[in-house]
Amino acid sequence: MDALQSLQAAQGAVFSDEALPPLHFGDLAAEYRAAREAAVLIDRRDEGRLELTDRDRLAILNRISTNAVADLSPGVGRATVLTTPIGRIIDRLVLHNLDDGHTLVCTSPGRGAQVAAYLQRNVFFRDRMQVRDVTGEWAQLALYGPRSWAIAQSLSPDLPDDLALHHVHVTHFHGERLLIVAVDPPGVPAAGLICPAARAVDLWEAVLQAGAGEGIRASGLAVWNLLRVEAGLPGPAELNKEFIPLEAGLWADVSFNKGCYTGQEIIARMESRGKLARVLVAVTLSGAATPGAEWTVDGRRQGLLTSVVQRPDGVWLGLGYARPEVATAGQALQLPGGVTATVRFVPDRAS
Repeated sequence: MDALQSLQAAQGAVFSDEALPPLHFGDLAAEYRAAREAAVLIDRRDEGRLELTDRDRLAILNRISTNAVADLSPGVGRATVLTTPIGRIIDRLVLHNLDDGHTLVCTSPGRGAQVAAYLQRNVFFRDRMQVRDVTGEWAQLALYGPRSWAIAQSLSPDLPDDLALHHVHVTHFHGERLLIVAVDPPGVPAAGLICPAARAVDLWEAVLQAGAGEGIRASGLAVWNLLRVEAGLPGPAELNKEFIPLEAGLWADVSFNKGCYTGQEIIARMESRGKLARVLVAVTLSGAATPGAEWTVDGRRQGLLTSVVQRPDGVWLGLGYARPEVATAGQALQLPGGVTATVRFVPDRAS
């Protein structure tokens, strides 16, 4: 365990794997309630962090990923997706363009090394871009809940109230650089905090102290996963080479007028025809179910379940992919073992 994990363990953290953030801090119901009513602080060391430098870093990302990112100004952030030549998802990236010639790239959990290798393979003759995996050098925490931004502002009083999604506010903490970023909200406001790993313990303690009057709680990945499934936010189980970005509802992460990129032909064709083979759906489950199980309607296969969580009140929720004709609110999908999945809504992250 590193110093931050040791502190978290002393605070009651339960770990499923020492390479991952805590799973919870002993009271999932209280953590979930805090996320809904106040704020929770979660260690997001599971997300990969890459540092890109040199002249062509944004131009290269622009030519190999789905979104228009060549023109990012310092302080501006944007999400984009790496896809295969047939438009399947390699990973969804969030770029934070800094003011010193660096771009920080955050990957999905556990995919930092994979994405770094992929980017290196796409640096060709006369291209100028260096890629460094700095996952171990930079700590990443996140605040989730309605009081998140107020707590973040206590660390940097000049932090604006309305920082645009993925944009970066740079401040300092204990003499070191601290990045405060507006991250994807999983149904509640959210703020990311990124600092040198040597200051991770100090930042963790400072945030908990700053949020003490706001009802903050230390929390773990179990609450994050619950929030994201509840909000219909795709995670690693939904973002892989089985699916394309439009099926995952990631319309805002795709530019349809910037020109060619890897996988562009397939994605553009699906958009122009207005036909997707399947779409992401958020469902309520009548009982426990196993991710990967196929669901049916009238005995016909209609897709599969990808994520399953249980709320503290006992309700089972899930995400999965279904054919468009059955992806409507209220539609019942049958799973093995007599479990029924009822469609709640179709996530569409178009803005």
